Amino acid sequence: MEINKGSYSAVKFGNGTNEALKAFNAEHSIPNALDPNKLHTTVLFSRKFLPNYVPAGRIDPPLVGKFIGYDVWLSAPFSGTRCLVMLYDCPELVKRHKDLMTEHGATYDFEEYKPHITISYDIGDYEVSGLPDFNETIEIVNEYGEDLDFGWINKLEEKNK
Repeated sequence: MEINKGSYSAVKFGNGTNEALKAFNAEHSIPNALDPNKLHTTVLFSRKFLPNYVPAGRIDPPLVGKFIGYDVWLSAPFSGTRCLVMLYDCPELVKRHKDLMTEHGATYDFEEYKPHITISYDIGDYEVSGLPDFNETIEIVNEYGEDLDFGWINKLEEKNK
């Protein structure tokens, strides 16, 4: 059986950003908040394998993001839980996404790239409308990449037929 591979790229945040997010999540009792070390922003999620993609690694000086707002998205694939995401503005990250897409002929499942941090993959019925702005700097310090193995998605799709 052939395993379909794609390519994945994401960025990680500085310790100050991770600690600020951890404190924010605790203060506002965000259900099922992710461990700060797992927080990231996806740059590429390409169903096409990109053999020549090389992650940037350490980003120095760091990129800086500015909070825009929160949104609730349905978790994927197939679980249907409500994810809390923090949207932020970072023109350099959007440019990096576009450059990688063009340079490698990558695919992307969405019409628009929106930098965001998934805070929780399952907030239940938690009401997000009262959350205050996140006024801390979002400092982006590292880009990493890995191969995507779509074999698990194929198995899950078969199971849910």
